[in-house]
Amino acid sequence: VEKITYSMLTPMNEQWHKYADPLFSKISERQQKLPRIFMRTCSLSAALQLCETLGEYSRLLKQLEFHGCEIRAQTRSQQNAIEGFVFRNGKHTFSLVTKEDKIKIVPKSGTEFSFQVNGNRVGFWGDQIM
Repeated sequence: VEKITYSMLTPMNEQWHKYADPLFSKISERQQKLPRIFMRTCSLSAALQLCETLGEYSRLLKQLEFHGCEIRAQTRSQQNAIEGFVFRNGKHTFSLVTKEDKIKIVPKSGTEFSFQVNGNRVGFWGDQIM
């Protein structure tokens, strides 16, 4: 069995960005505008648009293919975050390979995750995608 290394997954991460960046581009544009509109107008229309965008964001995260994503994971019990490429997405865990070529199995439940897409950091709780 060949050992999985961080450098082996770098090309996969490049492919992941080609897949994920366009998916988040529309949401990112609306997400950046809506809070300003909502704060200025406090209109029902702006509030509904914000809810619609958040719902779309949540659906996208649940359907997102994470293989190749460089992700940061912070559990409540850990002092330091774990960062690495996702090489396995299980029902309850992500398997990551770190820059030090260490394999880490991270529970989704109770863990805060984030990743970079289109120059923005996207954050979510693992419980949201289980």
